[in-house]
Amino acid sequence: ELEDEAGDEESLGPAEAELRQEREALARARTHAEEAEAARGRMVEEEAAARSSLQAARLERDRLAAEEKALAELLAAEGDGEWTPLIDELTVEPGFEAALGAALGDDLTAPQEEGAPVHWRSLPALTDAPGLPGGVEPLARFVRAPAPLARRLQQIGVVDEGQAGHSLQAELAQGQRLVSRGGALWRWDGFTIADGASTAAAVRLRQRNRRVQLADERQAADTRFEREKEAFEEREKRAREAAGADREAREDLRAANLRQEKAHDRFAERSQRAAAAASRLAALAETAARLEAEIAEEEREVAETQTAVESLGDGADLRRQIEAANAELAELRRTLMTCQSAVETLAGKAEAREARLRGVAGEIESWTTRLNDATRQIEALSHRRQEAEAERDGLDARPRAIATEREALFEQIEGAEGARREAADRLAEAENHLAKLGRNRKGAEERLSEAREDRVRREANTTQADQAQASLVERILERLECTPDEVASVAGIREGQEAPDLEATERRLERLLRERDNMGPVNLRAENEARELAERIESMQ
Repeated sequence: ELEDEAGDEESLGPAEAELRQEREALARARTHAEEAEAARGRMVEEEAAARSSLQAARLERDRLAAEEKALAELLAAEGDGEWTPLIDELTVEPGFEAALGAALGDDLTAPQEEGAPVHWRSLPALTDAPGLPGGVEPLARFVRAPAPLARRLQQIGVVDEGQAGHSLQAELAQGQRLVSRGGALWRWDGFTIADGASTAAAVRLRQRNRRVQLADERQAADTRFEREKEAFEEREKRAREAAGADREAREDLRAANLRQEKAHDRFAERSQRAAAAASRLAALAETAARLEAEIAEEEREVAETQTAVESLGDGADLRRQIEAANAELAELRRTLMTCQSAVETLAGKAEAREARLRGVAGEIESWTTRLNDATRQIEALSHRRQEAEAERDGLDARPRAIATEREALFEQIEGAEGARREAADRLAEAENHLAKLGRNRKGAEERLSEAREDRVRREANTTQADQAQASLVERILERLECTPDEVASVAGIREGQEAPDLEATERRLERLLRERDNMGPVNLRAENEARELAERIESMQ
């Protein structure tokens, strides 16, 4: 039985191989856990970076949306009216807003609907329009405008900054003007606006272009936000997967550690059992060899004794000696059995101690391995503890920082709220002022319309007066054969002398006319006839 039990030493090979495999699996699980933990740390950092980028993209998108909304509301408020101003129906290239505003000014606020009291009419293109001086490009190339502005824009040239406008101003034809991108204006009649003078039309054009630009920027910001959102969701998903992989790796590490401990326990148990069986087998083998030697010695002594007995015969003394010898032999055998029992007990104890020592050595090796593993794990946990403590210290300080930031934000919010209220008050005042200006503008437009009508009437009266004056000049020249400036001298009125009474003069004129009529027709040959008669009288004399 002991030999069969000792034969379990052959099963130590698979147990040892199993223990080695479990240790290798534990090492791989530990490496995998460390890699999973490092990957989780990287994913957490990438997730934080993606979250920061997403927040920045969201803020940029919200800022552009707010600016676009504010511009839309401002433009809608400015354009609110019965008629659509022409400025809202044209498109100017960026950078030419100030030029167009200086060139057209408030004329851009008029609509093209002919039902409006002040409007633009669409006229055919001029066939004999003069060209711009110096070969400058017309403003029409930089503006996409409705047809009513075609004539005006073709006669507005765009020059470079500097003195080009001054040098070309004198060459402008009637109705032409030059502008620069900075807002300077040179008009054909000498009217000039310096560079940098801002106009409401230029501001509105810049706002409209900015709104178009904001639409593109906001679309790009939306695209960037969606891209950052997808990236953040991907990083978040990968961070969750990394955290799950880290947990699984830790579970695998604990399971591998447990399997290694169980394999080690099985290997130690089999080692102890095999060692104990081998020790007891060796002791029993020594005992068996000793007993065989004693049996052979006893058999030899029995044979010698039988030989001696046979040679001695059947005597009473001999039988007594034999009985005494047998009794002594029995005593010796009892003593031998006692000694053998004591020896076997001591041998068993020695074997148990040796087996225990071997088991202790195996356990020492196992515990040494576990100690090394525990030491490495303690170092890793210590490192993680230091990181956790550093993170905890940072997080401990974070509430104070957040509280400080919160207080600062509250202060900023209060300041911003106050600024908002002030801005709202200023906006209300500005709106009231704007409404007042709108009413004043309407009144001014009405007065302007009346003034234009009055100017038309006065121009008609002026034209009529000019025609009457020309007719009078012609009549004076025909009848008095002098200019109007010479009439006074012809009439005998000296300079500084008071003019005669108009009624008396008219009565005298009527009388003289009647006298002239009574005289009859004038003989236009009277002078020639008088000269001929004088010659005849002279010859007769």
